[in-house]
Amino acid sequence: MDKKDDTAHLIDTEPVLLLGCNNIEIFSLGALGFIFSLVVGIVLLMPFGMSFLALPFSFLIALATIYFGGRRLGKAKEGKPDGYYNRYLRMKLSSLGIKKANYVNAGYWRIRR
Repeated sequence: MDKKDDTAHLIDTEPVLLLGCNNIEIFSLGALGFIFSLVVGIVLLMPFGMSFLALPFSFLIALATIYFGGRRLGKAKEGKPDGYYNRYLRMKLSSLGIKKANYVNAGYWRIRR
């Protein structure tokens, strides 16, 4: 392989995999949907003695969360620069005091054409 043909190391953004979302966003949507539905499923099904159904219920809800959340996030990401929502989430967590941001927010981030 020739050195000038090897440009894969120059790509610094993650590719879109499904519904306009990258791998990290899909995994995050699935994990949030699974954990939330597992807790809710156990709490709702425990009084009926069917808490064992919470796990399959959680997998189905996680898939639905990936599909519907991915569609919504993909539409919201249109026209925004790469990494916009990651930075937005970090700024919100920083303003709540949950996680420290490693940068200073000096204004709005937008694309002008």
